[in-house]
Amino acid sequence: MNQKLTIILLFFVTICMSQEVTVDSQVYQVKQNTVLLNGIDVTNDLNQVQKEKIMSLAKLKREQLKNEEKALKQAKKDAKAAKKQEKELKRIKKAQKKTDAALKKKEKILAKKEKAEEQLKEATKELDKAKDKYNKLKRKDKIDADDELKWQEKLEKLIEKVDKAEKKLKKL
Repeated sequence: MNQKLTIILLFFVTICMSQEVTVDSQVYQVKQNTVLLNGIDVTNDLNQVQKEKIMSLAKLKREQLKNEEKALKQAKKDAKAAKKQEKELKRIKKAQKKTDAALKKKEKILAKKEKAEEQLKEATKELDKAKDKYNKLKRKDKIDADDELKWQEKLEKLIEKVDKAEKKLKKL
């Protein structure tokens, strides 16, 4: 808001106020087509060369002010565009952070799943190995009643371990 007010004020000042031009160490004021010296109209008192010189200097000054206004407006536009780009960059960074967080979360879940699969695989392998050994010993009649109980407990624990690993994997 303050920037707009400054631009408008500058615009009206340049239009409303007269152009001050210094020629031959005298300060003339030019309003439209009249030339003033110390507030007195001297347009008719000046010769054509002096008038043209004063008018051309006033015109140059007006153009210079217009160029300065354009530069000021362009600077304001550039500042506004930079602000907009900065906002967009912040939005993009925020979105990137969200994406990174989601990616990390998925990676953690995947790692947990892989770990659970590995645990299930190991538990199953251990159970199969124990069953094979138990069956082998049973075929050879090397298991007595006490050993039979121990083997049943061991096999039950391994079955529970496999069940636990399967449940854990299903949760993920």
